Amino acid sequence: MSLLGLGKEILVDNLLLVSRDLSLVQELSFQLKDEYNFVIASDRNSIAELLKDKSIKLVIIDMDYDDEQDSFSVLGQIKKQEATLPILMLTSEGDVIRVIKAIRLGADDYILKSTSDIYKTLKLRIKVALNEDKVDIFNNHTKMRDNVFSLGYDDYVKHVEKLVLEHLETDEKMINSSKN
Repeated sequence: MSLLGLGKEILVDNLLLVSRDLSLVQELSFQLKDEYNFVIASDRNSIAELLKDKSIKLVIIDMDYDDEQDSFSVLGQIKKQEATLPILMLTSEGDVIRVIKAIRLGADDYILKSTSDIYKTLKLRIKVALNEDKVDIFNNHTKMRDNVFSLGYDDYVKHVEKLVLEHLETDEKMINSSKN
């Protein structure tokens, strides 16, 4: 079992980061250390054990964790164990098909590692995911995920592509407004 707690132990929100990328773990832990306590899981057994604790408020899965299928499998495992736990997917690729698959499997959101200010974006998305009064785009995103089976596949892909573009525009607006 590979467990490593980084950050301040007195913080309220414990976030589970599923990754084998030590540099990503260190950088995220450092950049967000004032707001969150990161608990790291690098294997399936540690994920299951950590979720039993019930102190985890949100999960971030590095989609580059091992391989794509393993990332989706981990997502499914977490949703099976903790259906209501918010999950953010962190990915280096913005492939719409991957995004759709992650949403269908229960991911609440996704963040591209190539975003210009990844740490501000991640911080904002975490705050939104932990907040009960989520902004409209996230509510629409969740409604689409819940209604995916009532739509045809092509219509769903078109809608998700539109949401991805809106999402990226919203990120930039939120980042720019936080700079002022």
